[in-house]
Amino acid sequence: MATDKKPIPERREIASRARDVFNPPWGGILRPEDSTLASQGGTDGIRIYDELENDPTAFAALQKRKMAVVARPWQVNPASEAPLDKRAADVVRAQLEAFNFDEACAQLLDALLKGYAVSEIMWEMVGSEVVLKEMIPRNQRRFTFDENAKLRHLTFADMLRGEELPDRKFVVHSCGSKDGNPFGLGIGTRLFWPVFFKRQSMGFWLVFADKFGSPTIVGEYPPGTSAAERNDFIEVLGGVSQDAVMTIPQGMVVRLLEAARTGGMDGYEMLMRWLDEMILQAILGESNSSRESGGALAAASLIRNEVRMELTRADADLLSSTINKSLVRWITEFNVPGAQPPKVWRKVEAGEDLDARAVRDKTLFDMGYKLDHETVLATYGAGYEAVQAPPQTPAPAPENKPAPLFSAPSDADVANAALDAMLEALPPQALNEQARQMLQPVIDAIFAAGSYEEMLTAIDRVVPGLKMDKLETALGRAMFVAQTYGYGEAARESNSGHGRA
Repeated sequence: MATDKKPIPERREIASRARDVFNPPWGGILRPEDSTLASQGGTDGIRIYDELENDPTAFAALQKRKMAVVARPWQVNPASEAPLDKRAADVVRAQLEAFNFDEACAQLLDALLKGYAVSEIMWEMVGSEVVLKEMIPRNQRRFTFDENAKLRHLTFADMLRGEELPDRKFVVHSCGSKDGNPFGLGIGTRLFWPVFFKRQSMGFWLVFADKFGSPTIVGEYPPGTSAAERNDFIEVLGGVSQDAVMTIPQGMVVRLLEAARTGGMDGYEMLMRWLDEMILQAILGESNSSRESGGALAAASLIRNEVRMELTRADADLLSSTINKSLVRWITEFNVPGAQPPKVWRKVEAGEDLDARAVRDKTLFDMGYKLDHETVLATYGAGYEAVQAPPQTPAPAPENKPAPLFSAPSDADVANAALDAMLEALPPQALNEQARQMLQPVIDAIFAAGSYEEMLTAIDRVVPGLKMDKLETALGRAMFVAQTYGYGEAARESNSGHGRA
């Protein structure tokens, strides 16, 4: 029997953190789900991730990922067109512009490495308005979370559970959390081991370089040498690395023991490069591998750029979400009660290739289309103005001069007729035949030679005897007619419309 009753959804939280049998809250306090931190943190705790930034490759990559977000422009969009919502957007925008909002965002992005970041808000009253004065980053080690994911402050009064904190006071940004754990899961848990092995490899590499990069000094002394003399000898040998010369007693020998094995240097370098690639992959999603070249290098560069753009967009969206849920909402509630909070958003888009755009605009111009001034400014920026066409000077009126008694031989018809007659007398076939006859001895010498050296010798012998009289005469006549035609054209243009005395 069919029924029209609508199903009712279950609105209770079933798999809550309090019922997690694998990571239950201890005394109502949550624990981070970071296996690396649990096994390697010890008494240092999350501070072991601060030490990762001592590695130059890791530090540079982390800075690149943070600055890629902070460098993007941000904007505040009202929740609606209602006057109250627009006023709330204006208040939020003014307060964020009044202090270093980008620096505060960079501090919160420390969650990328450690899983979460905490900043304390300092409010102040300016008239009747609650104003954001400062956001101070706080060390994550000083805080914990209860089973309701609320931040608690560890103090001397309560070092286990921590003290409860007031509302609208601390901003918490989490990254990579699993199962809703507010501690998050940062890059540090993946970054720890490559940096650790790189640090160890660097130490072994330095020992190897010290051992095999310089010779070992061996001193020999004859039997019966006294202990005092041996000690003096050892002291002398110890100064060899600092001094250019030394003196030793007669009968004692010093020699240098060179290392026979040096191939391990390349092995350490390859290992260090591989670990650097792992570090870059953990932070940026891709590595700058030196094994690529040519077209593969260009294609890999495009892929890396796309991956980084996606990471930047994701980081910016997650950070904006945290800011909107906390800071933006609190400013609105304090100053514009009843308004819907606006949204802070960062624009993350790949920059347009202006060189390719210029080529496209040039092609459109050749097809008969041109950009208006507003489009040029929007695309290429300020500093451009239209090129003015040069003014055209009117041609001077023809002067009334008597016709010349004699005209220069510049008539085009006469020159063309002479040139045609010359070409008929010297058709291309005749010129080709004369050239063939002239070069025939050279061709015969080339095919008769048995080696490259014999060919060069035969050419040197044959070329001085070539007969080029007929070809030179024919070419000379053709050049004479062409030159005469050029003179005639110049004279005709000079006398066109003008008389000549």
